[in-house]
Amino acid sequence: MRSRGFTLIELIAVIVMLGVLATVAPLFVVAPTQNYVATRNNAELGYAGNLVLAQLRDDLRQAAVNLSAISVTAPTAQSLQVEQPPGGTVLSSYSCDLNAQTLSRNGSVLVREVTVCNFVPDTTSQRVRFDLTLASQSSEERSDAQLELHDTISYRRTW
Repeated sequence: MRSRGFTLIELIAVIVMLGVLATVAPLFVVAPTQNYVATRNNAELGYAGNLVLAQLRDDLRQAAVNLSAISVTAPTAQSLQVEQPPGGTVLSSYSCDLNAQTLSRNGSVLVREVTVCNFVPDTTSQRVRFDLTLASQSSEERSDAQLELHDTISYRRTW
């Protein structure tokens, strides 16, 4: 006589397999999600840092092209002014506020999450050394990204 249904051993085996599957399956979902968040944060930091460097390069080069002489002053290591020397007209003013973790240009915020910001002008060789560190403080694991940018920008005329 053949009975229909499951035996108790078959039900227990299915429950054990589902339990193992339920504990292993999230590992295949969580790790790629965390990697995606970390990659996204790194990309956003890279974009923000490159945007700041491009803006600074553009300001310095445009000032050098359009003016007969410019001066770059850094009253503190965390601020920079590009001026036209005869009248002292400020063309661009960059400032870092490490308490608010922002870098501003002419009063408007360029980038947030700034942890280190230094401007070191060298007026003899007409260059500016720029050091910037951006850090993404996310509550998610593996997503605390940090980006350090170091560049020396020349603003002398090259023709």
